[in-house]
Amino acid sequence: MKKINMSDIEDILYDGTKEEIERILNEYKISFSYNSNNFYFESKKLFENC
Repeated sequence: MKKINMSDIEDILYDGTKEEIERILNEYKISFSYNSNNFYFESKKLFENC
């Protein structure tokens, strides 16, 4: 499997299919929050946030 980084995760969260998004959320333990001005997410697996 290709090594993934936060930029790749962000691309999938914005433009991925439902299946891709669900896989990323589960596999990389993504938590997220958003409002009308901001979108924030972090990966518990990668120990990074964006």
